[in-house]
Amino acid sequence: MVRTEEQAKEICNMTLNARAEPIFQKRSFSRPALTKRCLIPSTGYFEWRHEGKQKIPYYIFLKDEEVFSMAGLYDIWVDEKTNSSIMTFTQITTDANPLTGYIHNTKKRMPAIISREEEEKWLSPDLGKEEIQSLLTPYDADKMAAYVVDRSFLAKNPHDPSIVEKAE
Repeated sequence: MVRTEEQAKEICNMTLNARAEPIFQKRSFSRPALTKRCLIPSTGYFEWRHEGKQKIPYYIFLKDEEVFSMAGLYDIWVDEKTNSSIMTFTQITTDANPLTGYIHNTKKRMPAIISREEEEKWLSPDLGKEEIQSLLTPYDADKMAAYVVDRSFLAKNPHDPSIVEKAE
């Protein structure tokens, strides 16, 4: 599909995350959900807890997995000015489990985490809608952990390991 850079930025802002529940009802996600699924590797992610006017940042990770995979969709578009191919992706979210619901207490969402055992299945081109949907469920909260991080993590280099240090 041919798009301008401006159109791509607008679409990116509207499709940063894809909600799992209506994924096949959304025009922007239904076809990629069937044909362009990907895994997004992660060591953890950040989320905010709202307490009154205060926002408290948390780092959330899996207890027994140094690296894990989140469900994603990708697409490729052509910049008509440069004729170059641009790859884009979106992360799929699902309902929060008890741990992440406590932290992300406004929208109560979390990334759809694909277990190591189900990664190949997620990438299989043979999956139907029901099988895809069955993989997009809240991850077991007992296998996850989280702690508060310093608010300054936003100002740091994202490659600086200190951004995931516990707050004092």
